[in-house]
Amino acid sequence: MLNPHHLELFYYVAQHGGISAAVRHIPYGIQQPAVSLQIVRLEEALDVTLFHRRPFSLTTAGEKLFAHIKPFFEGLAPLEEQLRGRADLHLNIGAAEFIQREYMPAALTRLRTALPGLRLTMREGPVDQLLDAIRSGEMDVAIGVIEDKEPRGVQTIPLAKFHPALVVNNALKIKTAKELWDLDRITHPLICLPPYEWLCRVFQSGLAKIGVVWEPSMELASIPLVEKYAAEDFGIGLTFSIPGKKVPSGTKLIPLNDFPSLTIAAFWDGRPSPAKAALLEEFVTEAGIITRKLNLHANAAGSPAKN
Repeated sequence: MLNPHHLELFYYVAQHGGISAAVRHIPYGIQQPAVSLQIVRLEEALDVTLFHRRPFSLTTAGEKLFAHIKPFFEGLAPLEEQLRGRADLHLNIGAAEFIQREYMPAALTRLRTALPGLRLTMREGPVDQLLDAIRSGEMDVAIGVIEDKEPRGVQTIPLAKFHPALVVNNALKIKTAKELWDLDRITHPLICLPPYEWLCRVFQSGLAKIGVVWEPSMELASIPLVEKYAAEDFGIGLTFSIPGKKVPSGTKLIPLNDFPSLTIAAFWDGRPSPAKAALLEEFVTEAGIITRKLNLHANAAGSPAKN
């Protein structure tokens, strides 16, 4: 008879594409050599090779075994929730740092009120990593930025659009972006995220379309740091514009509404559970609140909303 513990370890190895990756996801302490040994014993018991080590790939026998045991092990967590009477009351959510800070608190507060006893797990990361977690079943819902096409293999709800913006120290007396674009050469240091980040790519794309060259002078790890350094007059910071966004004291926000926009969207996979559906509904509600604020702001300024 096959050892169920050996089958469990093989499930994690097959699910995560290798032994080292499996060790990071197994929900109890076990070292890589121990996992390797148990997998070897499973292969010896079956008299087959289950996967190739480098590069990792399942053999035909490994694929057959994984397909057979996968539904059982994937069903254990939901079964545990049901037996404990907490079905659908745990959500694993992922989002970039700025979305966690600017977009999610109000929606999650309303959701927690609507679903007493709800347990939330939250993880930060770039959208590509979050989408991989959705596809692999490790995450229920993610919120991220779409730069062009909607991602494949997941369900998507566009929530809101926003534009890049500049945060400028009031001492610089700059009121519009055009004042910068009209200069022969922009001498103010540009403070921004690393160039591979979505906000920097969109900003540089917008500059290229108007024929302006402005290379970063300071690359920082987060939007709050960018805004803090701009407030300390180290240069002009690249941030983003959403309705009601606050910037540090002594600075002003200059939206770049003529630059390409970015879309915030929610992603999930499969048929949403009641808790997941409620979470998505709250995100859509929050998106509506943001849009209404944007329209009110634009109407107060006497111009149509740009989003």
